[in-house]
Amino acid sequence: VATGWEKMAEMKQRFVRGGSMLAAGGNASEPPVHLQNSPEGPLEPVKFEPPPGSDYKVNVEVYIESQSPQCKVYTEWVLLEVVRSQGMLAIMNLSVVPWGNTQLLQKDGKPTVVVGQGEATRFEGPEPEFLCENGPSECEGNAWMACIQELYPDVQQWFRVLSCMLTRACASGETPAHDSVSHTGSGPKELCGGMPADVAPKCIAEVGYGMDAAKV
Repeated sequence: VATGWEKMAEMKQRFVRGGSMLAAGGNASEPPVHLQNSPEGPLEPVKFEPPPGSDYKVNVEVYIESQSPQCKVYTEWVLLEVVRSQGMLAIMNLSVVPWGNTQLLQKDGKPTVVVGQGEATRFEGPEPEFLCENGPSECEGNAWMACIQELYPDVQQWFRVLSCMLTRACASGETPAHDSVSHTGSGPKELCGGMPADVAPKCIAEVGYGMDAAKV
């Protein structure tokens, strides 16, 4: 039976094969070709001069979960590469929605009705409970991500922290390094830095550049 780490490694290989073949004009069943060596690569910086006064940016919303293995792979192998590409942030309004498959449930188990949008959003009925796909620690991690974006709206600033959290935090099925060593006496096969709420302050300290974890 494949472990969570092995499944993630397989997903990464699929991303590499699929993305490289698309760039090379081939198909994913062929051996991988690095983008820098493909007929269509390397990727050129975005060069675009919009008409004066035009709203030319594309709105991009990415729905994620703080402990989803798939979101972890997607962030590391796709989203990070897109954002790092020269000129991409100049042509898009990026927002990350840390919600994923979260459900809102009333205490009687019935779905909660959400009314309105944005700051006018409200719940009908009693205050709901959040049911996250990968457990309560994922709900806490999602809350950290949402608050970071709300308090620090500069995408260059918050994206560094969110991507740090997503790539370092333990996804569902992974074990923090210190727990693996203490429980088994051997080094872990699935390296991760801890639960999202444990990783968040460290990421803020390392790459937040002006963020205050206590404020979040």
